[in-house]
Amino acid sequence: MAEFKVKLVVFDMAGTTVDEDNVVYKTLRNAIVKAGCDVTLETVLEHGAGKEKLQAIKDVMEAEGLEGDAVAIHAAFRVDLTKAYQTLDVKGMAGTGEGFQKLR
Repeated sequence: MAEFKVKLVVFDMAGTTVDEDNVVYKTLRNAIVKAGCDVTLETVLEHGAGKEKLQAIKDVMEAEGLEGDAVAIHAAFRVDLTKAYQTLDVKGMAGTGEGFQKLR
């Protein structure tokens, strides 16, 4: 078997290597709700998880039959998420620290 040297390893962050308490989707939900569209976190996760966030907003609103300015909601979301990140207590997911150490 040929040997090779690993030059780059890429990991997802939120919810994969970093426990951020779902702050992205909670903040996304809050931005939609502040715009007058009542949705649950479960709905946001079902229709928006893993997507670029403007598209997630559009998909959540479409799935729920809601109308609103997705671009404005997205702008508010970005401001709110920046604020949330400033006070967020971030922890590594179980086992990630050890995994990173082995990769070093």
